[in-house]
Amino acid sequence: MMNLDVPLSHLVRGKTVLSKLAHLGLETLGDLLWYPPRRMYRWGELTRFDTLTPGADVTLFAVVMSSELGWTRRHDKAMLTVVLQDELGLDDTLWGARARRLTVRFFAKHPSALSFHAKRLEKGTLGVFAGKLSGGERDAFLAHPEYQVLEDYDPEVARELSARPQPLYHATAGLPSWKIEKLIETQLATLESVPEAIPADLREAWGLPSAGEALRWLHHPENDEQHALASDYLRFREGLTLGAALAKARSQIQARPAWGLDLEARRGESGEPLVKRFLARLPFELTKGQETVWAEIAGDLARETPMNRLLQGEVGSGKTVLATLAALLAVQNGHQAAFMAPTEVLAHQHFETLTKLLGDLGDPFGGFAGLEAGAETVPLRLLTGSTPAAEKKAIQAALEAGESLLVVGTHALLSKTVKFSNLALAVVDEQHRFGVEQRVALLSSGERAPHFLAMSATPIPRTVAMTVFGDLDVSVLSELPKGRGEVKTFLVPEANVTWVTRAWARAAEEIRAGGRVYVLCAKIAPDDPAESAARGKRSTKSAPEDLETGGWNPSNGENLEELAPDRVLHTVEETATYLAAMPVFSGIGIAVAHSGLDAATKQSAIDSFSRGETPLLVSTTVIEVGMDVPEASMMIILDADRFGLSQLHQLRGRIGRGSRPGVCLAIAPLDFPGGGGEAVTTDTVARSVKTSGAGAITPAVERLEAFASTRDGFALAEADLRIRREGDVLGATQAGRNSRLQVLSLVTDAEIIEKTKDAAAKIVNADPQLARNPELARLVFRLGDGENLTKS
Repeated sequence: MMNLDVPLSHLVRGKTVLSKLAHLGLETLGDLLWYPPRRMYRWGELTRFDTLTPGADVTLFAVVMSSELGWTRRHDKAMLTVVLQDELGLDDTLWGARARRLTVRFFAKHPSALSFHAKRLEKGTLGVFAGKLSGGERDAFLAHPEYQVLEDYDPEVARELSARPQPLYHATAGLPSWKIEKLIETQLATLESVPEAIPADLREAWGLPSAGEALRWLHHPENDEQHALASDYLRFREGLTLGAALAKARSQIQARPAWGLDLEARRGESGEPLVKRFLARLPFELTKGQETVWAEIAGDLARETPMNRLLQGEVGSGKTVLATLAALLAVQNGHQAAFMAPTEVLAHQHFETLTKLLGDLGDPFGGFAGLEAGAETVPLRLLTGSTPAAEKKAIQAALEAGESLLVVGTHALLSKTVKFSNLALAVVDEQHRFGVEQRVALLSSGERAPHFLAMSATPIPRTVAMTVFGDLDVSVLSELPKGRGEVKTFLVPEANVTWVTRAWARAAEEIRAGGRVYVLCAKIAPDDPAESAARGKRSTKSAPEDLETGGWNPSNGENLEELAPDRVLHTVEETATYLAAMPVFSGIGIAVAHSGLDAATKQSAIDSFSRGETPLLVSTTVIEVGMDVPEASMMIILDADRFGLSQLHQLRGRIGRGSRPGVCLAIAPLDFPGGGGEAVTTDTVARSVKTSGAGAITPAVERLEAFASTRDGFALAEADLRIRREGDVLGATQAGRNSRLQVLSLVTDAEIIEKTKDAAAKIVNADPQLARNPELARLVFRLGDGENLTKS
């Protein structure tokens, strides 16, 4: 049986090739052999050039229409110009009426250096070309592409080959599809037997081929049916692997008993239970939805089987109140509760929110008296990276000693220096920022396993994936508290100066009427002050590493488009300066908030905004979650096309939290038709794209269309799934392109997911260590990077 974990460095020569393979996520023999083609093509099916996007790496199947060797206009370099055509017929006509052409250029110091290419790329030559598309939409061209000439071409040969699907792989610069194909062919030639991950009885029930057949048909099928079967095999293989990984994670979490929490437990010998006292002092009644969900949570907490529940709810639906109830239930039973947030700003905001909610029930400043008889307060503590050393040491000592308290924190709660010895409940806000691995790390200490409650305002694709695969139970809050203001959303074309000017005037009017206004930017500061001054109020070219976490940077998961070479982004610093100089904002205080500020300065700006001293806040996405300012009634999002859909929804959730109606303006450099004064709606965006001649609607426009069309976070999550796929289910990575799912889709493969989820659970229950299925165990181990998921 072949070892699929053999590193490619043992099989493939060349550091450059290995580096490019690693860039594609291919590091072992198994990675390479199971690397699926992004699509299959046939000779005669050429790429439509009108679907190409400048700046993208492309692989094109085309015919040479002309080839001319000459010089550049300056006559300082030799240039070979080759014109390609995108449609080929196998009859007497070589191109159709809708055929489009694309220019390919090669440069050298002397024409003789280009003679080799000139001879190979004569008129009528059929080939595959790969490279980065340069120029604009009207003058796109390929410079020095890699190419493969399909020799001995004639119509009869093409007709014969057209019956066989040919693989086209996701490639990278310098490693085109056909080179990947040759690497795979070389390894397939030595193939003897392939380890099987799907048990025979399941393959028979699901109508799947063997692993060996699937592998051969994946890359070189004789027909479409074989390739479809191979793709199905890979989908079921991925579904079974992920289902088994999550089943093992769940069994690991539930391996130890949890504390059963008594709803009627009292503090010492007297007094009402904390939960009852808290409910009695709330200035409002729970909604019916909150009452239902609280019954579900309380029922889980009463059992000794660890709760593993996801609480989904719209922004402002009352999730924090339910989490507070759960935490108080843990504390009133003499245990600890931890409330973890993804950022320090959010942790501070949750600490303040809990302080206000608890009122005289909470003690955020006193000692660690715990729940001694007669104690009237619950110790409430904040533990982040910036907590003073002495205070941090005291909190850590109290947690290790088992003192009953409620601690709010960031990832600092996962550090090795924090040791819980009496943790009964772990609450994680913004669950999409954490994965199974991080969760297991949080739950791994203490005598008993803590209950786990995750919260998310937007069930983004990775969260949906975790739910579908059975890792979490789900509670949903679908109704908003009474009295919330309506929020309307409009898309504004940045090129329309009249509309943008009116947007700023509208913001000033909102502030003078008693409201607060957020202005969101994707970037903190310009890269080069001199260049920024030359460009006026706009920022310089964007560098992804300078963008605020949660914005454009692909590492946080929105899988957004590459910035155009000349695209500049608004920055917090320049925008604040620009707005301060505008007459309409005369006398209006302006504050800034971003991650580049120290914690105290940032918190001071947020507090000043909350109090209304600086009612206009120019910020990055540090205000994305946790900000609860009822007076905030307007938001202007600059460069809105550079934010992800779930993030746009989260940002918009910062307004309309009080009785004041809200308005959200998403400004983006999109080309809208029509004149001034027309309300910018989803229909306007669709008409703009369809009438501009730009081709298919881009993901950025899809996001903005969906954002403007609804405030329903669950509908937006479904749209997000369609646009960017599932993301990484096990780790903290979000981007669809980083997904460990290569072919399985939550959008189209619900039936497969359901089957494999149930099958995986049965397999893990019968064989927890997967000793009887070593290949599935290997895949599960690799899926979890060898950490946590496979430990018993």
